[in-house]
Amino acid sequence: MKRIFKLKWFLVLLAVAMQFGASPRLASAPDFTLSSLTGESYTLSENLGKQPILVVFFATWCPPCAKEIPSLIQLRNKYKEEDLQIIAIDLNEDKGVVSHFAEQMKINYTVLLDTGGEVGSLYNVRAIPTNLVFDGNGKLDYSGVHLPIGKIERMLKKNS
Repeated sequence: MKRIFKLKWFLVLLAVAMQFGASPRLASAPDFTLSSLTGESYTLSENLGKQPILVVFFATWCPPCAKEIPSLIQLRNKYKEEDLQIIAIDLNEDKGVVSHFAEQMKINYTVLLDTGGEVGSLYNVRAIPTNLVFDGNGKLDYSGVHLPIGKIERMLKKNS
């Protein structure tokens, strides 16, 4: 009996965490322009519809974010920029802190700075990491706290 009770509570807590951890589904992608660590501007609307885009909201102090980075590095190594854009958006941190972190972690994909958190607010980011996947047509296909590698790879196989 105790075991069933514990399982029920676990499932309730898991459902609550999934409900409040992930961003709600957006009808369309709010546009944004942010600067990268290299000083280049990146505008989402200029890139949507060309190829799939993975957007990851993160922070340097976030252990689950750091845990996701090796998988993102592997994705970048496996797929060219022309096949899959990987865009990481750091929330509310100084460029120097983020640059040092990116160098330490050997990040090989684009990192953008959302120093005021405005883009995170546009996308209703409630937990980090939050991952968004836009398909090759620019449609938001996934929004959640888990990195959907299988979904991304199936999408890329379908597009090739």
